[in-house]
Amino acid sequence: KVTLRGISTGVDQNHQSPVGIYIDETPVSYPSNEPDLRLFDVERVEVLRGPQGTLYGAGSMGGTIKIITAKPDLGKVAGAASAQLSSTKAGGENYALNGMVNVPLVTDKAAIRIVGYYRNEDGFVDNAQLAAKDVNDNETWGTRASAKVALTERFSATAGVLIQRTDVGGSQEINPALPGLTQRRAVPEVRNDDLDLYSLSLDYDLDWAGLSSATSYLDRTFDDVRDVTAFLGTPAPVWLNNVVPDRNFVQEFRLTSAPSDSVEWIAGLFYSRRKSVLNQYAWHGGVFGVPATTPLLDSHIHSRLTQKAAFGEVTVHLAEQLKITGGLRAFEVKETFSKVSDGLIAGGFSSDNGGSSEKKVNPKVNISYQATPDILLYTQAAQGFRVGGPNSTIPPLGGVAAPASFDSDSLWNYEAGFKSTLWNGRATLNVSAFYIDWSDIQVTVTRPDGFSYVTNGDKAVSKGLEGEFSVRPVPGLELGVSAAYTDAYLSADSRSGAGKKGDRIPAVPRFTWDLFGRY
Repeated sequence: KVTLRGISTGVDQNHQSPVGIYIDETPVSYPSNEPDLRLFDVERVEVLRGPQGTLYGAGSMGGTIKIITAKPDLGKVAGAASAQLSSTKAGGENYALNGMVNVPLVTDKAAIRIVGYYRNEDGFVDNAQLAAKDVNDNETWGTRASAKVALTERFSATAGVLIQRTDVGGSQEINPALPGLTQRRAVPEVRNDDLDLYSLSLDYDLDWAGLSSATSYLDRTFDDVRDVTAFLGTPAPVWLNNVVPDRNFVQEFRLTSAPSDSVEWIAGLFYSRRKSVLNQYAWHGGVFGVPATTPLLDSHIHSRLTQKAAFGEVTVHLAEQLKITGGLRAFEVKETFSKVSDGLIAGGFSSDNGGSSEKKVNPKVNISYQATPDILLYTQAAQGFRVGGPNSTIPPLGGVAAPASFDSDSLWNYEAGFKSTLWNGRATLNVSAFYIDWSDIQVTVTRPDGFSYVTNGDKAVSKGLEGEFSVRPVPGLELGVSAAYTDAYLSADSRSGAGKKGDRIPAVPRFTWDLFGRY
């Protein structure tokens, strides 16, 4: 999970991440684990702090991380390779191999680029119950291939495919009452993550503007096992198996104006359609007189989420040094879901279906002032938004059923700061301060019996200060430091029972810092 500016709901996996993750133009953020992508042969990674609701839409409340992969080079043959070998304390050896080749098919007209990688990491957690060592090993392999064609001097097309497979042998959780890094699990908690991504980008230069089309299709299946024997207190093992196939089609059109000293703008249309199924089974070794071939829970939640949006930003140069940017994203989100569940844990057969829709406008305004050629002052206000969704089927507790679904949450981010260059461009100093007002937070409530669900109602505030400084004293050498202070806490008692006013937001450190040097 990724956290930016204190916008976090912990490490649970039940709802959409508040930080948008993109591979090129494709959103890959998930309600479950984010894909652990190998970053070999990547052009750059953009970290956009604060809500990016205008250009990137729902799900980018805390910010957006955009991974820009290296594209085919039309002019030259190129290749790269790397290997890594390491050892893990309390574990074993780890190794990784990466390779890339770029080949022009027609010089300056067409080229292909192929990347392959493999990683094998040994585990370091032992399972005392099964007498198994280093159970949380991780094996990942993948390939990324792309082809670019410059049909004319103005028009180009780039097609790509990414395939990645990850297999994990067990969880990283330990029991603090046991010595060392040790857990007790009645069954191996294996996890498989299969991801396929197909994309097509078209770019056309109109002189007065650039027209772009980005089409993608994401096919991901997440399959994991969780031991719940201790929760249920049964003599024979019981484990949950979640199988989650997810398909997402995305289409976006953008029109971007040519650079100007008076007015610059960007406008676009966005459409996405996601279909997913949460298949949940509770298997067992023979309990409550139920045959081991019959699951204690057999639940299926089918959901379909459709998003449509029109967005735009306009920057007006009011004076030579002063400009203002305004942005809007008007969008509609529709979701339908159906549930069917059966089994002893579910209390017998039941079914349910429903849907929700929401229309919203995310605004943004930014004012910047070029105080000197080397110092830029700015202030900004922007809104972020995250969609709701259905809850998985869990048995009632004390006659009280969990809510069937949860609503959206949103926030406002206010910030001010400056960006500067010093010493004739040999140093950079950037500082920003922010205040975030977050309402209707989606939180996971874990009941005493171990089952959990998502609900709304909390309010929180996150405020802080960020700074970064780097210096290039001689050609080729860069030294730098960055630091941040984040104070994120509940601003009212939680109606969901998740906490009291003043409690800190989980998984958010007050201080972070980083020192680096490269030559």
